Amino acid sequence: CGTPNITTSIGAEGMNELDKWGGFIEDNPEHFAQQAIELYTNKETWLNAQDNSFDIINNVFDKRLYSKSFYDRLNFLLNNITELRLNNFIGSMLNHHTMNSTKYLSRWIELKNIKAEN
Repeated sequence: CGTPNITTSIGAEGMNELDKWGGFIEDNPEHFAQQAIELYTNKETWLNAQDNSFDIINNVFDKRLYSKSFYDRLNFLLNNITELRLNNFIGSMLNHHTMNSTKYLSRWIELKNIKAEN
């Protein structure tokens, strides 16, 4: 939407157009608050930040740049999902341990309920 904003350097990570941020990047809490006041009280600052935001949206995040590769990747994943799941060791390991923890938790609850009845 081009809405100007204030973020921290962590919030701006991965952004390619940091020299034209749509607002301010500030890590100091006091400066962060001062920049927020500046942005929301100064119309010229707001409009300049808004223009920068539109530039970032239109040049860095233009869907025409990424939609074909994204669509191709989704199709690849959908067409190869069975093989990909079989080769996903970490996913299989996490699933195994999740199921085992559920199994042992249910056994613990069962024994706890038996003990509570006696």
